[in-house]
Amino acid sequence: MFVEESDRGTWTRDSLGLVTMQSTMHYRNIEVGPLAIWTWHTNISEKLPQIHAVIGNLLNTNKSLQFEPDFIGERLVRLQSRGTNLYSPISINDEAKQISRSQLSSLMRAIEVFTNRMDNQNFHVAPVEYKGFIFLLWQDAEIPLNRNLVEIKKSIDNLKEERDTLPFVYVAIDKKTFDEEANRTQDFIFHPEMNQPRKEPSSDGK
Repeated sequence: MFVEESDRGTWTRDSLGLVTMQSTMHYRNIEVGPLAIWTWHTNISEKLPQIHAVIGNLLNTNKSLQFEPDFIGERLVRLQSRGTNLYSPISINDEAKQISRSQLSSLMRAIEVFTNRMDNQNFHVAPVEYKGFIFLLWQDAEIPLNRNLVEIKKSIDNLKEERDTLPFVYVAIDKKTFDEEANRTQDFIFHPEMNQPRKEPSSDGK
């Protein structure tokens, strides 16, 4: 539907093969156990003091040892996005049953570390080869599929055809394939129901 630049920056590779990508558009997320603050879009960095203060106020005024994930992830902090929409900047892993005081304290410390670091826009990946595929494995955390080596290998094992693609993984391709496909326009795919003829209203408006 449109072309959009999703990132910009530079990258380097050390003698061990570890790749460091330095983005000018994104930050690494703050991730502590089941808790995460999505700082991918850099404009949220100015909101971190507010998030830190709200968590601190909760711990100072509520002596509970455990908190409901829905409360922490949906109602503890609400930020205004573009327009009048409100959203929660704190994400909770789906498997978390309770959020402890110590986890919230750790998240506060992680916010403080993030605020004082100068390399928050550096992303680290390592090339991995498995069954003929060379892909980039993210090194900064272990939560999504593209940072879980076991799940990536399982996806490769389940490929039915050679041309199938892997989800959420950057895979190396040969130069010939790149030259052939880099400037190729993709066909726009409609849902089947969108291809059905539109029913014109009858004269009585029905």
